[in-house]
Amino acid sequence: MNLIRGYSLQLKYSFFTVTVSEVVSYLYCPRKLLLIRTLGLKDKPLEETLEGVQAHIIYEKLTLFYMKTKESKDYWKLVSELEEKENFPEIRKLAEFRYSNPFTSAQVEVPVEIQGIKGRIDIIEDKTPIEIKYRNKLLERDVVQVTWYTLLAEAALNKNIDYAYIDLLKIPKRIKIHIDNEKRIKALKTREKCIKTIIQNNYTLKRKNCRKCPLRKECKLLNLT
Repeated sequence: MNLIRGYSLQLKYSFFTVTVSEVVSYLYCPRKLLLIRTLGLKDKPLEETLEGVQAHIIYEKLTLFYMKTKESKDYWKLVSELEEKENFPEIRKLAEFRYSNPFTSAQVEVPVEIQGIKGRIDIIEDKTPIEIKYRNKLLERDVVQVTWYTLLAEAALNKNIDYAYIDLLKIPKRIKIHIDNEKRIKALKTREKCIKTIIQNNYTLKRKNCRKCPLRKECKLLNLT
């Protein structure tokens, strides 16, 4: 069986555009999708912390530093300057992790859209999608997310991409994800379920995720819990 490729996708409900973040929100809790998509509340990263947001920004800066200075030794000079500017104790550790995963070229925060879905890829590194997470374990929804970014990258680059990476910055560790047909089919079906949830207005609550949900207060204020 040939792999489903992003550059030749013919999506169901192609008239209905969702974002990759909305698909991930649906997996986290359909009620969270309601708050974001229908009520227009601002989305927040799952398990958001100020530290996590800062780590994400710093890691993207380190990626740009590496690309700019890979032919010289100025990378560590820029890292030292960043340590002086930013109040974040893990900069050196993230810099060493970034340096240990070399690349030739990279783009950060890459927006991609095809008919029916759009998203913003954290990093495309030598034409390979990289998703950044500030945690110490991989979650099922992370794999769905990076699979969609792989499909979008294939569409944007018109190129076969068979794997992607998820960088878990809290450890830190890079995990290689082989994007096989099973993952691609699951990503497509998850998008379809997300759209059906929106159309049918059937936002079931996943109570097991309430405690850590960044929109829990808003949900309570609207008497949705």
